[in-house]
Amino acid sequence: MSVAAPKAARTSRARSSPLLAALRAQSGRLYTRLLMVNLLVVLVPVVGLEFARIHERQLLNALERDMHNQAILIRQMCQLSLARGVPLNHPQHEQLLAQAAKNTRTRTRLIDAAGTVVADSHRFGPPEGREPLAPHMWP
Repeated sequence: MSVAAPKAARTSRARSSPLLAALRAQSGRLYTRLLMVNLLVVLVPVVGLEFARIHERQLLNALERDMHNQAILIRQMCQLSLARGVPLNHPQHEQLLAQAAKNTRTRTRLIDAAGTVVADSHRFGPPEGREPLAPHMWP
């Protein structure tokens, strides 16, 4: 019985050896190498596009979260002003929004319950100035 076990191990190694030899022989063939190169050429753009899609989704989620946080901040400011007796259409609110727009380039409007705009950070044009020109390839 002890003789049969080593003999079985030798036959399994002998069986796997031609398989490994065949794989080694196939990996050196030209068509196998060309197939691998073509697969790499196809997969690199696919992975790049997927990465760009994921990155864009993350940027959009961050922008949405920032806009939501800005809205909460303005709501809290307005609630405190209303609690002190300052109406929504007070010029102080519009000045504050215009001052904030100089740094953030964000247009913000306060709308009352009737749906009319009572304060607009860009009422007299963008307070931060004109939008910078897009970069060009040629000067």
